Amino acid sequence: MQNVTAPPFFLSDPGELVIKWKKWKKIFENYARVCGTNLSGERKQALLLHCLGGEGQEVLENLPPLSQADQRGLNEYEICARQLDLHYLPKISTIMERYHFGLREQGKEESVEEYITALRKLASSCKFGALVEERIRDQFVLRCCSDKVREELWLKDEPLLDEVVSIAKRVEHMLKCVGELSKAHKEDKVSVKAQEVECQVIQKDEKGKKYEGVREKGVVIENSAGKTQGNRRWWCADGFLLDARGLSAEQ
Repeated sequence: MQNVTAPPFFLSDPGELVIKWKKWKKIFENYARVCGTNLSGERKQALLLHCLGGEGQEVLENLPPLSQADQRGLNEYEICARQLDLHYLPKISTIMERYHFGLREQGKEESVEEYITALRKLASSCKFGALVEERIRDQFVLRCCSDKVREELWLKDEPLLDEVVSIAKRVEHMLKCVGELSKAHKEDKVSVKAQEVECQVIQKDEKGKKYEGVREKGVVIENSAGKTQGNRRWWCADGFLLDARGLSAEQ
């Protein structure tokens, strides 16, 4: 007990809060747990009053007491904590919280894990009760940004949230790999550059006999690295076949 550092006073002087009550309460709960797991309600109440600080104690003393019905089943510490909860925590509209939950979509650059974490945070104030996992699952299927993920999930019969997340992550990884391969393919794709060269056109007469025609202009086709594609032959811009060196062509 002597080596345990107490949390900073919640409110030692009049003025605005330095730390929000909800956050400070978590710090205090951890401190009380370290002090002893078998603390009585009265002992824990005394510890709370000490850590609240002088101004914090005065605030608590001036709060309206809980009704007998609200106090039922609570110990001394829990009664004080409940009074402070009612004073410092904003009243939550369940309808409004569920409205915001229903609007939450997955961002295009947001991963499956990040989206699920955001939905869990929003759901914590929606009072879904035992249906929270189901509601998060349904919201994910409805608002995820990938049609491929959605199609995969539709094939499952009443999957649990953990299974939905597992499937979505697998598809997410697959789509990422496909995207990287597609990008690499595009970078290596042959592109036509407007580099004109003269070439000897080889034409055919009515009997199919070849003869040399006039010299025409074509284009040399290069890849993304700026190199001609060996001796491969490509269609020229004017409709003739031209080898990559621009030496000959035929109709």
